Amino acid sequence: MSHVPNRSSANAAHCLRCILAYVVLFLISFFASATGATAESAEEPSSDSVQQPTVSEEITVAANRIETPIDEVGSSISVLDRSDIERHAWSTVADALRSMPGLEVSRSGGVGQLTSVFVRGGSSSQVLVLIDGVRLNSATSGAYDFSAMTTDAIERIEVVRGPQSTLYGSEAVAGVISIVTDRSESERVHVTGRVEGGDDDHHRLELSVGARRGSFDYRISLADHHTEDASAADARRGNPEVDAWSNTTATARFGWALGGGEMGRFDVDLRHVDSDVEIDGFSFSEGAVDDLDARNLRTARIGSVTLELTPTDRWTQTVRLGVSDDELQGEDPTNPFGNFIVESETLQASTRTDLRLEAQNVDHTLSFGAEWESRDGGSVGSFSDEAEIASFYLQDRLSVGRLHLTLGARYDDHDQFGDETTWRAAAALGVGTSGRLRASWGTGFKAPTLNDLFFPGFGNPDLVPETSEGFDLGYEHRFGDRWRLDLTGFDLDFENLIAFDFATFLPQNIASASSTGVEVQVAYEGERSRLVAHHTWNETEDEATGSQLARRPEHRSVMDLSWRVTDSWNVATRLVAVADRIDSDGSELEDYERLDLTVEYAVTERWRPYVRLINVLDEEYSEVGGFGTQGATALVGLRLAR
Repeated sequence: MSHVPNRSSANAAHCLRCILAYVVLFLISFFASATGATAESAEEPSSDSVQQPTVSEEITVAANRIETPIDEVGSSISVLDRSDIERHAWSTVADALRSMPGLEVSRSGGVGQLTSVFVRGGSSSQVLVLIDGVRLNSATSGAYDFSAMTTDAIERIEVVRGPQSTLYGSEAVAGVISIVTDRSESERVHVTGRVEGGDDDHHRLELSVGARRGSFDYRISLADHHTEDASAADARRGNPEVDAWSNTTATARFGWALGGGEMGRFDVDLRHVDSDVEIDGFSFSEGAVDDLDARNLRTARIGSVTLELTPTDRWTQTVRLGVSDDELQGEDPTNPFGNFIVESETLQASTRTDLRLEAQNVDHTLSFGAEWESRDGGSVGSFSDEAEIASFYLQDRLSVGRLHLTLGARYDDHDQFGDETTWRAAAALGVGTSGRLRASWGTGFKAPTLNDLFFPGFGNPDLVPETSEGFDLGYEHRFGDRWRLDLTGFDLDFENLIAFDFATFLPQNIASASSTGVEVQVAYEGERSRLVAHHTWNETEDEATGSQLARRPEHRSVMDLSWRVTDSWNVATRLVAVADRIDSDGSELEDYERLDLTVEYAVTERWRPYVRLINVLDEEYSEVGGFGTQGATALVGLRLAR
């Protein structure tokens, strides 16, 4: 939908379309559940079946860094697993994250361009991103660019909303996004793959092989992506040149079950990414403009070694070494300012002890750990520096009947600014036979980045951390075995935010902001259909100016419907509607609705051709002012399922 000057009437029209879309999709879900209840199934449900575990069966690791039933967690958490990714055939993690409540994804152009994720009003550098426990946030910018993160070999994505620094340290100011790669459980050599092509010179090739042999398991994957779907600079502003993106990702995971699994596990996880994306330029008079020969080359190497020992059934000891190395190289033959190399490397070492202390009618888990982190980075030819952080944390988790309490504290010592202490408390309580109350309250911090501290002429070594304090309160109610309603209110305050000070011409801790909102979610789990609909209202404010925070929409709605029409036909559709946003210059961004559709046919249990339609309505909009987005795109693929 194009921008309309009369904002109130535009919002009314936007809301009416959203309501109508909701009604239509709800009717479809009811019809799907009715037909599913009466249809005879000729085969056992596959791993791609739409039926999911009930809430009480779902497990989270990110919330407490140990496996915990979701209904015993006081934090707000959302989970996507491999079956969600496969039903929609999402190619990037950013696309998958668009289905999460409380999140906003902003991409500066088509697929492969700079991609930022905001959680509950926090900036992209206030969201910690992990893969297999390894920190991905850049040491130079503090944020993680999701543009090169594809979904191949991704098994699970967990998002914990609210301050989480007690367990995770710096950057966990507004939330944590934890990504977990796949581990093979098949006793036979198991091959999965995908071939996909279509509009915009698009191709996508994926191949994965894995097996479990006694105590040893492995999984190796290789994926190649290419598309030319849009101009980075908005084509509606006279920028017709299409910017291509290519990405090759190789991953490997090797594991050993010690003592047949009774004594623990040893895992090695490796990931290598090569990405090449054509980019556009910027003019102070026109904004984003076509650049015919500029490109960014990105190489990322991520690895970890994890040893988990279980000397007894009440004691688990985990040791992890991890590294995340990222190099971004700009090339522009006609513009000397477009040639650069930015390097970022983070080394991590951690140990954690989990003790399960049980008494009569009481489950008690005490977790304490220590971490060391080295951040090294800079711009080649300009500066290179490093910082170290040593951390200690303690968390106590107590369950008495249907009451589950969590209390934790953390101490971080940074070799530049000194120390920071954070804390967190959370509770979950079963109410009646079908309800659950939950609440959390905690603090978070983000250390100044290497750019903030050391960039020549613009760095300030006297900076202190950005901090947050926030709480949320939620209620969840299940109606029988099918329907679930979840309502959460939250409030976050951000202090000591780093902003450029025109009085000193240096970054200073002079800004503050607030974020208040409500997340409402309705979910239905049927035999053949699954519906998840949620709306996030988020009011943000820059407390110095009173204005809304850039690119954090006040209203965001998502409706995700999966329908197993027959034993062979599967349909998955997602509608995303966003309203009331501003850009970094204060200008209003247009409201929009984007509809995606995937239809898959199971020729056999494993061979599954499909059609994937992106932006079905060919909506023209921008997620970042002056930059374009992907138009209507049709793709055809063949998947070899697990």
